[in-house]
Amino acid sequence: HIDTAEGYANEAEIGRAILDSGVPRDQIFIATKLSSVPKGLTDIAHTADVFAFQLSQLGTDYVDVYMLHTPPVDPGQLRTVWQFMESFYDQGRARALGVSNCDVNDLKTILSFARIPPAYIQNLFKIYKPGEQIPGVEEVVAFAQANHIAVMGYSVQTEWPHIMAPLEDP
Repeated sequence: HIDTAEGYANEAEIGRAILDSGVPRDQIFIATKLSSVPKGLTDIAHTADVFAFQLSQLGTDYVDVYMLHTPPVDPGQLRTVWQFMESFYDQGRARALGVSNCDVNDLKTILSFARIPPAYIQNLFKIYKPGEQIPGVEEVVAFAQANHIAVMGYSVQTEWPHIMAPLEDP
């Protein structure tokens, strides 16, 4: 399982490492994220170009999961970006779609219009902050599971509040 993102600026290096490894592509799970468009750094009209560039950097013609790195604030933009992502899914260039850094309200918004619902959510999920990026009434993990969305955590063993490693916590 390789997890990367446009925003990490390491997709070319990951692509070279995959090539150098000699491991067949169908034996590697690649998850990557669209970073610049939802953050407003790249015009939404260039979403397909960004994705094509990501695939070329990774040296593959598809990814196993393509995620929004963070949802755009504007629901109209969220819908438009998701429609681009659905087209990548339809073309077989993204085998599943997902989201990252989302709360329950973001998931509800996406589910209200998605033709292809997210199969995957990747959020901060550590011992001291289990599953919730933003405090809310409903728990993100429970909502995701109830809607058949796989949950993946990042930063699972980071220190909190930067004084004690989780494995040292009595």
